[in-house]
Amino acid sequence: VYGGMDGVITTFAVVMGASGANLTIGVVVILGLANMLGDGVSMALGDFLSTKAENQCNMREKEREEWEVENNPEGEINEMIEIYMSRGLDEEDSTLMAQTLAKNKKAWVDIMMLEELGIVVSTESPVKSAIITFFSFIIFGIIPLIPFIISLIAVGSEVSLMPVSLALTGFSLFLLGAVKSIFTGQRFIIAGSETLFVGAIAASFAFL
Repeated sequence: VYGGMDGVITTFAVVMGASGANLTIGVVVILGLANMLGDGVSMALGDFLSTKAENQCNMREKEREEWEVENNPEGEINEMIEIYMSRGLDEEDSTLMAQTLAKNKKAWVDIMMLEELGIVVSTESPVKSAIITFFSFIIFGIIPLIPFIISLIAVGSEVSLMPVSLALTGFSLFLLGAVKSIFTGQRFIIAGSETLFVGAIAASFAFL
C-alpha cells in the first residue's frame, strides 16, 4: 500500500513539475519514467537494507536477553515482576506470572523482549519486502504517465492529457487510501480522502 502511494505521488509530482515548466510531452514521459524506475529501485533497496538492519538489531537484542536469562535468571525474574507491578498487578500475582513464565525459556525471552524493549522479533524477508515495494511502486507509479504515453504513441502529437492524468492519479490515491483503511480501521472515505489530500499537496508544490 505505501509503496504504491509513494509511487503515485512522486511520479505525479514530477509530471506536474514538468508540465508546470511547459516541457514537451516526450520530456514529461522521459522524466516520469526515469523518476519512477530510479525511485522504485531506491525505495526497494532502502526497504531491503532497513528490514535487514531491523532484523539484525532485533536478533542481537534477543541474544542478549537469552544470555541474561541463562546467566542471571533471578535478576530477570525480578525485572519481570517489576514490569507487571508497573502495569497495575499486585506483587503476589506479578511474582506468580514471572515464575510461571520462567519455566519456558522461549516464552520468557519473547515476553521480556516485548515488555522490556518493546520488540517483537520478526522473520520478515528483506528480499520479499524489497520486491513487493518495487513492484507496487512501479505498478501504481506508471498510472500518472499513462495518458502522456498514449498521447505520445497513439496520437503522435503534443496533445495534453493532464486532466486525464489528474483524474487517474486522484482515483488511484483515493483507492490506495481506501485499501489502507482495511489495515488501519479508518473509515474508507476518510482514509481515501486523506491520501488524496496528501498527494494533492505534493503535486501542487511540484507544479508551482
